[in-house]
Parts: sequence; structure tokens; C-alpha cells
Amino acid sequence: MPNEVSFLSPITLFSKLSPYELAVIASRLKQQSFRSGEVIFEQGERGDAMFIIRSGRVRIFSQDESGQELTLNVYETGEFFGEFSIIDGEPRSASAEAVEPIDAMVLRSQDLIAILGDHPEIAISLLRGLVLRLRYTTGYAEDLAFLSVNGRVASRVLELMERHGVSRDDGIQIGVPITIPQLAGLTVAPPEIVQRILDFYVLGGILARDGDRLTVCDPAALRERVAMYRHKQLT
Repeated sequence: MPNEVSFLSPITLFSKLSPYELAVIASRLKQQSFRSGEVIFEQGERGDAMFIIRSGRVRIFSQDESGQELTLNVYETGEFFGEFSIIDGEPRSASAEAVEPIDAMVLRSQDLIAILGDHPEIAISLLRGLVLRLRYTTGYAEDLAFLSVNGRVASRVLELMERHGVSRDDGIQIGVPITIPQLAGLTVAPPEIVQRILDFYVLGGILARDGDRLTVCDPAALRERVAMYRHKQLT
């Protein structure tokens, strides 16, 4: 139990909970594993659980009627997904696939209901955590709606750096591999355009690429680029 409590405490959804409240949540969690490439849940199916990643990475994606996939996000150790369906009971709005082997902690909707019935004060703390996720979703939607392709690529690379960055002598390496098709999905842009934009940043010394690994060599310049694109959005 202490291990679960210490693991949960920095996670956004649970960061506003007290140690006692975290222990209550931890007591209801179940362990579950998924193979690399395994679909954890599918868009449109009923959701009765949320997942907290202990190790591995998960890709969240949507699919249109023709089967075209759009990558919405990639989550890794210490992040969570699938939370909305256990609250509103609506079908899943996207699918989730294990990018690599996953060890997860699972909170079922009936367990969440039991927790909130016995400890209603926890609801307020959870809502504060959910608001942080909603703010991110709102910002992501605004970027897609208002930023140019260049701005969307710069913004997503900056976000990946801030979420997964590992400091190195040559800059900040994004700690998860990201392919051109995945970044194209995150930015809703053609892969060939994303490739050209990344090549431009590499030539400018802002980024370095080694296969699917991206390193931000000049974080200040990348932040300036994103700020410039957002300023143009407002003018």
C-alpha cells in the first residue's frame, strides 16, 4: 500500500488528495498487464474503468468510418487515461493501444462510486485534478483550431519536451520515441509536411534527430517560436 500511495501522489488527477485519501483510492486499485500492440479499449465501447500506467506507453487514437487513424496523445509511466467514461458512463470517445508492454493499475467505476459514497470529500479533490486535464484538452483544441501547421508542430514538440524531457549535454531529449506518423497524428498534418518542418528545425540547430528520438538543442528558441505562432493567432 505505501508504494501505491507514493506512486499516486504526483499524478495530476490525485495530486490534490491527502495521504489518507490516496490510501483509500489505492485500496481499490487492481493490477492489469497488456502486451505490446494490444488494444486496451476501443472507441465507441462502454467504459467502466480508468487506467494508471506503472510502466510502458499507451497511444490514444480515434478512427473515422474509412479506418483512418488520428493519434490524439501518447501516455507513459505515471500518467492516466480512460477517466471520463467511468464518470459519465458514455461510450469511449477514443481507442487505447499499448505501444509497448504495459503494467497498469485499474480503477473500476463501481469502486469509484463506492469510494465517493463512503468519502464524499474525495470528490472535490478529484474534480480539481480533472480540471487540470480539461484545461490541457481545451488548449490542445485551440492549437488545432487556430495555429498554423508550423505552430502546431512546434507546440507539440515543446509539450513533449516538457512532459518527457531528459536533460543531456546536447539539450533536452524527449524521453519517448516519436515517429513522423505519430507526430503527424498529434498535429493533424500530412507526414511529409511534418518531416519538412522538423528538417527545418534541425538545420536551424533547434532540434536534433536520431531515428525516432528527438532532442531539443535550443529550448529557448523553441519556446520563442511557439510564443510567436500563438501571438500571430491572436492578431
